[in-house]
Amino acid sequence: MKKRIGVFGGMFDPVHNGHLALANTALKLMCLDKLILVPCRQPSHRAACVASAEHRLAMTRLACSGNTKIHVESIELDRLGTSYTIDTLYQVKLSEPSARIVLVLGVDAFNGFLFWEGWEKILEFCNLFIVSRPNVVLDPSVLESTGLANRCVSDLDALFAEDAGSYCYCADVSMNYASSEVRQKLIKSESLDHAMDLTVLEYIDKHSLYTL
Repeated sequence: MKKRIGVFGGMFDPVHNGHLALANTALKLMCLDKLILVPCRQPSHRAACVASAEHRLAMTRLACSGNTKIHVESIELDRLGTSYTIDTLYQVKLSEPSARIVLVLGVDAFNGFLFWEGWEKILEFCNLFIVSRPNVVLDPSVLESTGLANRCVSDLDALFAEDAGSYCYCADVSMNYASSEVRQKLIKSESLDHAMDLTVLEYIDKHSLYTL
């Protein structure tokens, strides 16, 4: 059986329990050998990050330190300029040439997939594991334009039967937290005990992040 590797990228500004719920669900449902979390330097389609790359990497590593199957990598932070998922997938494939790779992303991110650099190549490199978000549905026009409309699989083992070009939609987990909302709560000194890992909260306080 080929190795199963998931790739989950994001700003993680800051990392919160919604990210961790998604990561753990992906690991469990797909029986992944490992899940690579990739904090981005600067996405091509979003505003600049609030915290520095170094702080976001450190916080993400703290949050994931208890799970040996989650590997937080600095792939995109080590590259200069804008972060492109296709470049990250190239690097993962180079290091794991025989593995089957699945890109993990929220449904809101997928709905903007046509604006991603090299999205066609991404679908030649891997399959997709798309996770639900509150009040967001899969855009049928994006499914049609990407050629994925008839490539949905419900059997997760079937997702690994081929190298690329299929997707699975997971409605069993929802990222109820948004980093923008978490940042606002941090600015207002509101409680986030149920939204974030305690070690991350302590790190944020120590380095005076997300303050006015």
